[in-house]
Amino acid sequence: MQGNYHGVAPYLISPLMGIQDAGVTSSWAFGCDVACSDSGGFAEAVTIAKGADVVIVVMGLDHGQEREGHDRNVITLPGMQLDLMQEVREAIGGRPLVLVLMSGGPVDISWAKSNANAILWTGYPGQSGGKAIADVIFGKFNPSGRLPVTYYPGDYVNQISFFNMSMRDPPGRTYKFYTGTPVFEFGHGLSYISFSRVCLGVSFGRLY
Repeated sequence: MQGNYHGVAPYLISPLMGIQDAGVTSSWAFGCDVACSDSGGFAEAVTIAKGADVVIVVMGLDHGQEREGHDRNVITLPGMQLDLMQEVREAIGGRPLVLVLMSGGPVDISWAKSNANAILWTGYPGQSGGKAIADVIFGKFNPSGRLPVTYYPGDYVNQISFFNMSMRDPPGRTYKFYTGTPVFEFGHGLSYISFSRVCLGVSFGRLY
């Protein structure tokens, strides 16, 4: 919930707390921790998901995977998180699946891009993050954020040395030089608003 450099929060509102406070009927299961090396909680999560109209899975990273002085050498979801999401997707059929992704850096969520109905990247949202997440999910707030980084596919880390800081060496780095197909482009972001643009033509006879 909190990034590397944070003060002592007087409280923390988790995504679960935010959803429960939103006044909707909800059930929850732990599933697994962030490292997700144990699938022991999968069965309960799948069972609860089967009875839900909409399923929200909260996944991603914490300081065990990324922090100052501790870089990642993989950019996929940790452990068996993807396995859990896939089991939930299979169990609920065509009902809506929402992925809430917490992370500081990019994560390859290609599978979720194709199989989840919505993805909300929150970064590390801070002490009231759970309320903000619930407000977006339930439509009280219209999301308008844009990704501050390029989301690369998972095999990107095998295409260039971790220690090569060149921006241009193939396959390139950042939105300026990356030549592959990103999972999500730098600056990507959607909102609930539908709008159209009309180009106006103006004629005048004098310039001032």
